[in-house]
Amino acid sequence: MNWLEQRERRSVVFVSFGSQCFMPYKELEQLAHGLELSGTSFIWVARFPEKAKMGEEEEEATDTDTSASLALLRGLADRVGLQKGLVVTSWAPQRQILLHGNLGCFLTHCGWSSVLEGMEAGVPMLALPMDWDQPANAKLISELGIGIEIPQHGLGNFKAEDVAACIKQILQSEHREKVRRNAEDLAGVIRNRRNDDIRILADKIVAVVKER
Repeated sequence: MNWLEQRERRSVVFVSFGSQCFMPYKELEQLAHGLELSGTSFIWVARFPEKAKMGEEEEEATDTDTSASLALLRGLADRVGLQKGLVVTSWAPQRQILLHGNLGCFLTHCGWSSVLEGMEAGVPMLALPMDWDQPANAKLISELGIGIEIPQHGLGNFKAEDVAACIKQILQSEHREKVRRNAEDLAGVIRNRRNDDIRILADKIVAVVKER
């Protein structure tokens, strides 16, 4: 939070894929390259599987993947420097980060809990779904106009250049004001009627469908 406090207003990308989704090395590599190409400040919370939940062979393979992934993240952090990027490999206060005024957007896997937290915070979202209900949640973000989806050619098949382009679009282009206004408007509705947020979201979804 001290690091975030020292950045410029609405300039930071927050990258988090929750505690249950673990990105393979190849995808991690593209995401890291995309963040670097974008030239923007970022906080990346990268989590890895717990050894205790795996069998011996799976644990050995995962140890190798995790070591390579950690080396990749260290390399990224070293290249961009602490002034530009902060990599966290343990727990981080996601809700506090999302509510901070210096945060520009939330790059998320679109797990439903993360989507709700992003909506409540009024933060524009960059959607990069991985599995389960996440592709549908990503489409909802786009349909509501509160974020954009990073292009993928099949789940997990995305390019660093597209990641960088989408970050710039949501932070620097004319498109950003509309997305942020939509996100803040939705957050305002949710905050005013916090105990009924599911019905509010349902009403919003129905309105989008009717408009189309």
